[in-house]
Amino acid sequence: MLVPNIVTGNLILTVHVQSGCGKEWIGVFKYMRRAGIYPDRAFLVTLLQGYADMGVRQPVDLLQGYMLHAGLVENVSVATGSLTVYAKSGRYRFFIKAMELFELMVSNSQEPNHVTFTHLLGVCSRSFRACRRGKEIL
Repeated sequence: MLVPNIVTGNLILTVHVQSGCGKEWIGVFKYMRRAGIYPDRAFLVTLLQGYADMGVRQPVDLLQGYMLHAGLVENVSVATGSLTVYAKSGRYRFFIKAMELFELMVSNSQEPNHVTFTHLLGVCSRSFRACRRGKEIL
């Protein structure tokens, strides 16, 4: 696979995600990293959307380290993409991860947008305790 730059990588990833070719687009990220091409915000948002559509959560935990190191977790679009994955996973334990991510956004003076709140409330809807915490946020 020839991926000479981030623009080409973003295009290849977008086509794979929109086509629903899950296993193929997961390899694009790994290939780019090995080739020394570092994903940008647009790439990560697309990658996170693909993970959310497939209901895959585990790779997001691995990506969190990269996003923190690259300073990309502070981007509202990237953070909201992570919340989307947690919301679509349908498991209560991800409420804690989602809340930690949301609190990180707020502590970094980021302005969560309406999409961020929608996905956060989706995560909060998994249990009574989480619903109470969601109400406190609003």
